Amino acid sequence: EVGDLIGSRNRGKFEWRDELNLSESCNYGLRTVDLNGGRSILSNTVRSEPILPAKSPTNLAFKILGRRIILNWTPPVENIDGSRPPRIVGYLVNSQYFVSRPEFVDEPVQVEKKLSYIVQTVSRRHQPVILSNPSKTLSVISQDTFSPNTPKKPSTVSIKNGVQLRRDADKDNVPRRYYIYRASHPGRLEKSLALITISNYLDESVMVGRAHFCRVSAADITENEGVRTE
Repeated sequence: EVGDLIGSRNRGKFEWRDELNLSESCNYGLRTVDLNGGRSILSNTVRSEPILPAKSPTNLAFKILGRRIILNWTPPVENIDGSRPPRIVGYLVNSQYFVSRPEFVDEPVQVEKKLSYIVQTVSRRHQPVILSNPSKTLSVISQDTFSPNTPKKPSTVSIKNGVQLRRDADKDNVPRRYYIYRASHPGRLEKSLALITISNYLDESVMVGRAHFCRVSAADITENEGVRTE
C-alpha cells in the first residue's frame, strides 16, 4: 500500500484523485473499513497507464474550395519528452471537432469572414483525455474565388423593334447575374455595362439584314465571372 487517498462522492459514486507524475504508474485496489477498523479483502486491482502527451501539430495550412475551407497540418514526430514514436489517436480542432486524420473540412463558411483555427494532438480520447498544447493559431479570411457554371445557351426571337434573347432559368436557385457580349462580328464582341438579372433580354440596337453575334456569361454575387456560352 502506498497510502490512503481522500475520496469524494459524485452522483452516487465515490471518486479518488491521485496526483502522479506523467511518467509514473501505480496499481490501485479498494477495501471497505467498518467502524471497528475491520477490513474487507482487497478488490480487483487496476493499473494507471502513463501516457505522455504528444507534441503539438505544426505547419497549419489551408485551401479554399467554394464555401469550404480545407485545413491540414504536419503531425508531431515525438512526445513532449522527446521520446518516439508519439502516441496519436487523432486531433482536436478548435477544442470541439475530433478528426482521425491530419485534415479538417469546415463548411459551409461565410464569404469574407475571418476565421481562426487551432489544433491539438489527442493521445487518449477516453477519460481522462490527454491533449497536446494548442498549435499556433491559423487565421483565414474566406474568399469566394470560384466562378459559376456556363449558363444555358440562349435562344433568339426576332420581333419588330429588335431581337429578344431567351434562356431557361437556373434550377439551383443560386443568385446570379449575367453579362451580354454582342457585336456584328464574332471577333469584336463588346461586354454589356450593366449586369443582366432577367432571363429575357431585348436588344434594340440590331440592324435589319445584318448578322449579329451574342454570348452570355454568368457572374456570382462576388463578381466571379464564368465561361461564356458559344
